[in-house]
Amino acid sequence: MKERTSAWTSSVVPRGVCRGDVRLSPFPDSDTTLTLNHYPPARNAVEDPSAPRIGTPGLTPLPVRKTTVPPGNPAPQFDLELITTSPVQSGTPDCLAIANTLPVIIWMCDSEGQVEWLNDRWYEVTGLSEAESLARGGTLNVVHPDDHVLLWRRWDNAVSTSVTVEMDYRIRTRTGEWRWYFCRISPNRNARGEVIQWVGTAIDTHDRHLAEVALRKSADRARAHADELWALMDAVPAAVWLTRDSRCEEIVGNRAAHELFRIHPGGVIPDHGNLAGLSHFRIFAGGEELAEIDQSVRRAARGEALRNLEEEIRFENGDILHLYGSAVPLRDSEGVPRGAVAAFVDVTRLKQAEEALLEADRRKDEFLALLSHELRNPLMPILTAAQLLKPHLQGEAARELDVIHRQATHLAGLVDDLIDVSRVAHGKVTITRRTLEISGVVFKALEAVTPIFDVHKHRVTIDVAAAGLLVEADEGRLTQVFSNLLSNASRYTPMGGEIMVRGYRSGNWVVVTVRDTGVGIKPGLLSNVFELFVQGERGPDRSEGGLGLGLPLARTLTELHGGKLSVTSEGVGKGSEFTVRLPVAKTAVPLRCQTSPGAPGSCRDDASDPETPLPRVLIVDDNRDVADMLALLIGRSGYETRTAYDPLSAIEIADRMRPQVVILDIGLPMMDGYTLGRELRALLGEDAPSLVALTGYGQEGDRRKSEEARFARHLVKPVDSAQLVGLIEQLVTEREQRVAGGFPPVAAEP
Repeated sequence: MKERTSAWTSSVVPRGVCRGDVRLSPFPDSDTTLTLNHYPPARNAVEDPSAPRIGTPGLTPLPVRKTTVPPGNPAPQFDLELITTSPVQSGTPDCLAIANTLPVIIWMCDSEGQVEWLNDRWYEVTGLSEAESLARGGTLNVVHPDDHVLLWRRWDNAVSTSVTVEMDYRIRTRTGEWRWYFCRISPNRNARGEVIQWVGTAIDTHDRHLAEVALRKSADRARAHADELWALMDAVPAAVWLTRDSRCEEIVGNRAAHELFRIHPGGVIPDHGNLAGLSHFRIFAGGEELAEIDQSVRRAARGEALRNLEEEIRFENGDILHLYGSAVPLRDSEGVPRGAVAAFVDVTRLKQAEEALLEADRRKDEFLALLSHELRNPLMPILTAAQLLKPHLQGEAARELDVIHRQATHLAGLVDDLIDVSRVAHGKVTITRRTLEISGVVFKALEAVTPIFDVHKHRVTIDVAAAGLLVEADEGRLTQVFSNLLSNASRYTPMGGEIMVRGYRSGNWVVVTVRDTGVGIKPGLLSNVFELFVQGERGPDRSEGGLGLGLPLARTLTELHGGKLSVTSEGVGKGSEFTVRLPVAKTAVPLRCQTSPGAPGSCRDDASDPETPLPRVLIVDDNRDVADMLALLIGRSGYETRTAYDPLSAIEIADRMRPQVVILDIGLPMMDGYTLGRELRALLGEDAPSLVALTGYGQEGDRRKSEEARFARHLVKPVDSAQLVGLIEQLVTEREQRVAGGFPPVAAEP
């Protein structure tokens, strides 16, 4: 009976109308009842309202027509005709209504894939009619052509395997826009597990798809950037260390880091990232070995930004690497340290070059000191002899002597400039400020260069107020500034030209200009005129002379006073103007610029009294010309003088003479001047003389040694005779005042 019923069901139930299980039970007026468990029919079915309905609870009964089955019929025949119905009437009305209101596309296909029904959302999205949609292949018309192959491959696989399939494809909307949808198609099976229908849903995932695409692109870019970063780290010739946690549990480095630290590229840094834990090298900074906690990477990982670090890597074989770099922390979104990056470059060659330059510079200083000593020694007796001869010569001989004196002075100035430039370059020049009238400094500088002006027949105009222009300056150094500017103006001004000096106040500045009618300065040279050894064009005879040191030295000395030095020129042949700006002095009371006391020939008052003993001065120098000329010069100024040419003779003479002032050369045979000074102090005790160093060595270290040896002054050859005599007079006076006050002539040796 059941077999026959199934066969009947297959024959009488139209395809696409309903599918289900059929069972028989007695009718009210018959021995048999037919029950059809069904699924919703096709959308285009038509219902016969008068037909009776059969079915099971929970399912919509199908209207049927039946024939009477005679009781006891051994082979009942059923003449059952199903009347097709509409979807809403044949399916569950509530379910279909819900399906039409959902914001997703829902459709149904038969077991072979022919679309039988689509919900309202499909028509809203695509704009297709029902006929266009239900036609064979109609739904593919709105599927993107590029997605057809994927869709067919997936669908064929689903039909052949009877499994659920999922896919993403694009659907063309009624506006012509292609939008991405996620589709899921699942089979419906009967009690025997046979696929009798396919139900599909499609959800609009266009925005999500675009976001996923953007996310994938972003991830791809991030990976590309990471690859680029690691490639960069691998390529840069700098050691880069990276740790991603504040405890430095792991430290990774690029190729250069492993090569510089001599770590195998595949090696693991031991002790939880402790670089110092590697046994083949040690890390030093400032001459001290760094502990693990003080490593730059670890300090940065704790939040400390370290820049401009200098470290040494000392290997067990004695090699030393010098590294320069920085270490900075990595922070999370809340600013908490989460790691660190450190980058160091190998500056070993630079360090070696720097040390070589420092050594060369030291040797250069030694050479300059030796050169100045060797040049000053012969210059001293020349200038002293010229000074002594001047009162005794007249006419042509006097003019020839002026030439000797002028050229020797010029040579001495060149030597001084060489030494001063070296000292300025090392920051060893110090200035002693006091309040001065700028006029006194200008006139003193003018006095020094007047012989040059006279030779070139220059007309010099001075327009500087005698009072009211106060500056706080080192008198000697500021005089040197104006002397260099004036001599430069004379050097580049033709015979008979004019040089004008003007001083005035401008706000908080005292301004002094030095203008000439000379050759001028090319525009391209103006920006470099204050650089070392830079000079204007010269003829083959180099008649202007000079080494290109005066202007750089003048600018540096001006800046040491807090001032500025500038230059202007309208061009070649139109002269130039140098402008010195100095801050106005804060002190209201000026100290007049000191003139040179005790000029040659101006003997002390007590020298004319034969009853008064003359102050005693001992001159010690292994250069006989220097010693003899100084003795003659000082003797003519009213002093008793003795000379010694070596330390032993000096000690012997000092023991007999008991000098009040001893002028000592430093570079003496057997013992230097510093040692001899200490010997004389020890020998003479309370009668120890005031010591004056007169030497060709003028470096800062030489002056410091004189101060440490308790010399009263350190003078550099060749010294101005008036300055030397004035100093001797000052020391003798101070000595006499101490004795009159009941104190020892010179403070005892500590």
